[in-house]
Order: sequence, then structure tokens, then C-alpha cells
Amino acid sequence: MKGIFLGPIGQSFQLWSQNALQNIERWVNTLTEFRGATAARDGADGLVPQPKKGDETKFLCGDGTFKAASGGGGISAVPTPANNQIAIWTDATHIEGDADFTYDTVTNILGLIGTQVILVPAGTFVNLSLRSTDAGALGPILEFFHNSPSPAVGDVVAQTYYYGNNSAAASKSYGIMSVTITDPVAASEDSNIRWYVMKAGAVTNVMALDGAGITSFFNVFTTDEAYGATWDGNLSVPTKNAVYDKIQTIGGGFTAASQAEQEAASSILVAVTPGRQQYHPSANKAWVTFTSVTTTAITGSYNVSSLTDNGVGDTTVNFTVAFSSANYAAGSASGNLSSALGAITLYIKIDTAPTASACRMLCARADNNAAQDRANQGIIFTGDQ
Repeated sequence: MKGIFLGPIGQSFQLWSQNALQNIERWVNTLTEFRGATAARDGADGLVPQPKKGDETKFLCGDGTFKAASGGGGISAVPTPANNQIAIWTDATHIEGDADFTYDTVTNILGLIGTQVILVPAGTFVNLSLRSTDAGALGPILEFFHNSPSPAVGDVVAQTYYYGNNSAAASKSYGIMSVTITDPVAASEDSNIRWYVMKAGAVTNVMALDGAGITSFFNVFTTDEAYGATWDGNLSVPTKNAVYDKIQTIGGGFTAASQAEQEAASSILVAVTPGRQQYHPSANKAWVTFTSVTTTAITGSYNVSSLTDNGVGDTTVNFTVAFSSANYAAGSASGNLSSALGAITLYIKIDTAPTASACRMLCARADNNAAQDRANQGIIFTGDQ
């Protein structure tokens, strides 16, 4: 009863006890009940409210009522928690810090280290969703950071693999995208991105992209050319092929067919350009439409520089780019003025052999070979240039 005066000790015990009881009674009468706090006012100290039946496991709260505790349980200190670790429930009564699950309040980086993150929302085909409510122009960013203290040429910065089962229920990588450092020197950094697909049971590099554009198409169609990658547990990709030394690289990285490749007519890995198209064996190397009535004149042509009028129905076609030899084919046709004249033919003049640079033609009646001038004559030439 600290703070209560019970009376002088020198009095008789009876008188002293009477005075003490009176002083205690007066002190008790000064006590007030405990008043709980609210959002608007402070509480007041006083006598503790009487707990009721059933309140034996409850706690007296600041608002003056008894309430059951929420949560609870012991907190394990094994392993010893460290700063930035996020607490994880390990069972119904224990929370522990996890060194692989951290949050840095300075950099606002959530760290998941050395663990698998699998998010599979029920009832949806979306397995992992990155979302942003930012009103700015940028949406979510997925970052891969290879924090190497000694970056070098050939280092793979990051890769993404796309797996699926085959018919034997074995997991296979059906696609890979890989980013590789080609120059780690500060201020001159370079890299490339490569794409790989599954071909005939092996992962094969089919395309590469670097600062110059698309620089490589690797063969994925035939097996008789050494353009493809090999796979023996490690991916081996050719960075250069001797064939490429002979091919001109154009534009954004496509390789242009050379004259020899067009004439060979076998490659499926080079692009045909306008300046090389005519070298394909199937292409017409020259053609011309013309009239020989009154004045011999070209009405339409390709690779024909001029016509020479040698007389009635007799015309020499001169080529802009000559053939490689006189061994080429000519196909021709000519219109007729009247059915009474019979059939009209246009053919290589028999007594004048064609040359690589010119071909002499004769337009004549089929029945008597009489030379004829006609307004709608046409010839095409096919062969090797």
C-alpha cells in the first residue's frame, strides 16, 4: 500500500489499526474505474475491468475491452534473421527469416535468390503475369542482369528456353533466345542475339542479329550444307562459313545471290536481286516487240539495244548484254494482215548464223517464203549470259 499513511507507530495497536483501516477506506474511495481510449480521446488509469466468464485467454485492450489475440505463436531465431529478410511461416506457430527472400527498402528491390518462382493462377492459362498501373508510357520491364565482375567476349548474358514434351513425354527445348557479349569494352560494347529452333531432334541456330542487322541465316532446310549448329549437350554454332566469303552482304543483312549462284539455280539461302534475276536458267535473257512496216521500230524490249533493217521482213536484233555463246534459243510470232495471205512465220534467217551479240530474223509467208513486213512481231531469247 505504497503512499497510504496508516497512522503513527507509537499508538496502541487497536487505535493504530482503526486509523489504518480508515485511511485505506478513504484511499479506496478515491480510485476510479479504468477508462479505455478512443480515436478521439485518451483513456484514464483506474481499476481494471472485471473479466467475465470465457475471458480467461483474452487480453485487456486499450479500448477497455477483453479481446482474443490474433496470430501469435513463437518466432524462431534459427537461422538468425538478418536485415531485409522477409518473414515466412514455416509451420502453424513459427515465423522465420529467409535469406533467399529479401526486400531492400533503399533500392526497392525484391529479391528471390536461388529459388524457383512458380505462379499458377487457378482457372487461367496465364502462369506468370507482370502488371503495371503506371500512367506513363512504359509498361512492365523484365530485366536479366548478368552481374559478372569480369565480362568477356563470348559471355552469355541471358537465355530464355521454351520447353515442351515430345511424343514420348520427354521434355525438350523447342526454342532458345540467347544474348551474347561480342565486345565488353566500355563505350564500345557490342552484342548479338541468336535464335535456335528444334530441327530433326537437334537444337539449331537459325538466325543471328547484331548491330549491323540480320547478319546470318543458318541452314534449316537441307543437310548437305554446313550452315547448321550442332548439339551434343552443348550448343556449337559456326560464326563464319567459307561460303559467306563469296557472298555480298546487302541492306539489313540478307546475302545477295551472285551470278554463279543464279546460274547454278540450287541455293535456297540467298536473295535474288533485280541485277541478278536474269542469270537464272529459266529467265528470258532478252525480248523485243517491233514493227517493220514503213520504218523498223521497237515497241517494247528488254536487253535489246537496237534493230537493224536489212530489207523487207529482214531484221537483226542486237543485244545490250551479249550471251555467253551463240547457243541460245529464240521463240517468235508475227501477226497477219489477212487470212488470204496464209500463215506468217518469224524465224532465224537460215543463211546467217546467230552470234552472241546479235540474231538475224526473217518474217515470211509459210507457203512460199515470201518476205513480209508486219506491225506486230515479237521474239524472246533464252540461254546463258
